[in-house]
Amino acid sequence: MLYQDRIFCATKNLLACVSDCKGQLLYSFSKSLKKQKAHYKLTMEDLKDHEEIWEQPIEEPSKFKKIFTIIAGSFLIFLMFSYVAMSYGMGDIIASLIDSETMEENRVKVDENMVLVFKGDSYKSLLETYLANEGQEFKACLVGELRKETYGITEIIIPEMSEQSFIHVRSEGCPDGTLVDLHSHPFRKCLESEQDLKTKELTLKTDPDRLFAILCEKDRFHFY
Repeated sequence: MLYQDRIFCATKNLLACVSDCKGQLLYSFSKSLKKQKAHYKLTMEDLKDHEEIWEQPIEEPSKFKKIFTIIAGSFLIFLMFSYVAMSYGMGDIIASLIDSETMEENRVKVDENMVLVFKGDSYKSLLETYLANEGQEFKACLVGELRKETYGITEIIIPEMSEQSFIHVRSEGCPDGTLVDLHSHPFRKCLESEQDLKTKELTLKTDPDRLFAILCEKDRFHFY
């Protein structure tokens, strides 16, 4: 074969190869373009769906749900407050404030019918003893006259005390004729203990008219 014929055949084969590659490239490009177009269409549809969701109005909670939420929240706050109050002894203080009486013009209400009245310097004497024993309990015997529904206190007797602490006092008993058997408790811890009740029960066997009281603040009394 002549040299020119060889050149012609090689050129022809090269053109045929380029034509085939061009066809394959065009096919691949067309296929990729279709995929991107389909993906773009799908993406736009998704965006359209999201826009429809975003445009939907947000439902406001009903009045019933609002009321229920408020009630439930208030109840939980109450439970938390109760737990804290009981943990720190607030329950005893609240009960003490409810079940005690404060003095007004030297008069203290004992119950619906009875009243205790401090006469002369008797309350001043009791207050001095209270202030002198802050941080520890003490015992006092209130002496005076009982007329109808009034306990008139004229004298304060402090018996000998053998043991005193923040929550305890041990002393001699009050003399006969004592109107009120009184001892102190820590600040606003006015409720009687089991030992207080036992002492009261024993004393009432011999002196049924005697009152029993706890002084838990300088002018706050609890009668039991």
